[in-house]
Amino acid sequence: MSSALTCGRCHLRQDLCLCEQAPPLTGDCAELSLILLTHSLEIEKHTNTGRLLEACLPECHLWLWQRTEFERQWAEFTRSSSRLPVLLFPESNSSSAINPITSNMSQSLPALEQTTFILIDATWQQARKMLRQSPSLSDCQRLPLQSSSPSRYHLRKHQQPGNLSTVETGCELLKLMGLEQDAQLIEGYFGRFLQHSEANRSGYCLKDN
Repeated sequence: MSSALTCGRCHLRQDLCLCEQAPPLTGDCAELSLILLTHSLEIEKHTNTGRLLEACLPECHLWLWQRTEFERQWAEFTRSSSRLPVLLFPESNSSSAINPITSNMSQSLPALEQTTFILIDATWQQARKMLRQSPSLSDCQRLPLQSSSPSRYHLRKHQQPGNLSTVETGCELLKLMGLEQDAQLIEGYFGRFLQHSEANRSGYCLKDN
């Protein structure tokens, strides 16, 4: 058994913390702009995967979603940025959805340096509520992402088949944009995170720690 001291950022035991072990990515992902719109209840959960993207991607920015503040924050962002905001959300029946007819949906998007992707970091129930309560997001172009492989995320109960975790959604975006090497590096980091989270929950040490 290890010390009960925990990391103040990831909330794993300190001997299991991976915050300083994010893999170095290629320079190709430097133009990928991503906003993590994070629910307040996710911040202190050690099972949260959004922070893995924040640790790896140089232009990944965490926004703590608050109903009364979001519209103001969004207005400031749209005034100061010339990038097109694209919401990553699986509602292809939306009139603003990018039509996923071909296997290369990236052809439907502006250049990477002209786009900011928004990824809601929350449970699916929370995410839908956040979307309903954030009118500005309804005007965003939407990009539904899917994976040919089932989710590896198993740290929470009542996971619906076909749903991806936040970090897995980010990896699918990287693959779509042709950044497969970076996606594979983050997937490896995610695999280690799953192992460390299981050890944290069970109270055991890992042999490589």
